[in-house]
Amino acid sequence: MFRTRSSKFFIIKFLLLSLALLPNLSIASDYIPRGYYVIDLKNKIEWLRCSVGMTWQKEGCKGKAVKLELGQIDSAIDLANEQLGGVWRLPTREELESLVCKNCKNIKINLDIFPNTPPEPFWTGEK
Repeated sequence: MFRTRSSKFFIIKFLLLSLALLPNLSIASDYIPRGYYVIDLKNKIEWLRCSVGMTWQKEGCKGKAVKLELGQIDSAIDLANEQLGGVWRLPTREELESLVCKNCKNIKINLDIFPNTPPEPFWTGEK
């Protein structure tokens, strides 16, 4: 039941807007941001939100992403484990592919979850 015609219009408008945003909300709901990392509920893993070379500062990634050669990967992982704690590793191909945002334009990753991610290839732990 609605009190006025304007409140009925507002509720209908809200429902239509919610339905339009539903694909993006379902993507975002798979992740729980925790500062410099995000919990991926679908894959049951944690992701760093910034690419190598960038740092997390006040709700965003600052700096410039660095392209690493294969021989530099182990050192980068060791450094992440030392500085951030935990046991970091390269993702599997399947884990990395799960980040692809089919509804996103241009850069195919949710930039709200992974801000300033460059449109570049990323390493996986698989050939």
